[in-house]
Amino acid sequence: MELSFEGIAVEDLSFEKFCDYLKQFSTQEKSDFDAKIIKTKAQILGIKSSDIKNISKYLLKSGYENLLKFPKNKVYETDLILGKTLAADKKRGFSEREEMLADLMSTFDNWALCDGTVSCLKYSSSEYGAVKAFAKRLISCEKEFEIRCGIIILLDCVLPAGETEVIIDMLSSVPYGKYYYVDMACAWLLATALIRHKNVVLDFLENCKKINDFTYIKTFQKAKESYRISSEDKLLYSELIKRRKLSAKDI
Repeated sequence: MELSFEGIAVEDLSFEKFCDYLKQFSTQEKSDFDAKIIKTKAQILGIKSSDIKNISKYLLKSGYENLLKFPKNKVYETDLILGKTLAADKKRGFSEREEMLADLMSTFDNWALCDGTVSCLKYSSSEYGAVKAFAKRLISCEKEFEIRCGIIILLDCVLPAGETEVIIDMLSSVPYGKYYYVDMACAWLLATALIRHKNVVLDFLENCKKINDFTYIKTFQKAKESYRISSEDKLLYSELIKRRKLSAKDI
């Protein structure tokens, strides 16, 4: 992708000039669609994910440090591009990026920034422990979308490593019932974990007193949507949902 900032180097680019450049990729149709599913106080330009990806790739090569200085929560796409680029910058060790990622994630006000940033997270095998500790750190935060970032790291990075017990331990401290997008992320993670480690997850769901009815039921509803779940298990999950609904208080 050839990017042109009218002769201005990326490091000298202003926030306003960058936004003006991005507008050439925006459409009202995409903006309207994103506004329906992304609740944010920032302006949504409406840019296709393929264009966001290409711009991020370009900035990885040309430099993106200037974007760290841009105001946050003003334009959704500038925050998303920065998140994706910073997360994907494997040339910088994770330890070098951790605080920058933490600072950026503390400004997030919607689920799409969380998921879009974490989905691009790159790190070496030797840094896996630091990434896992970062997830735990985020989950212990008080803000809704910092916590969600930690949970999505568990989903994208820790679950594939097979450390379900580690995940269960971290999820024990989640403030269930306080934040909708945290509960949804937990349900997504637990439903996915059920596929690999059913007994461990079932034991957690049945015995963790902190889990609210919404997260419990949503977990099994999501699990039932998976083609990797057997017919027998889907029947079991339907029965567990039915049983929980009989005594549900927050559905």
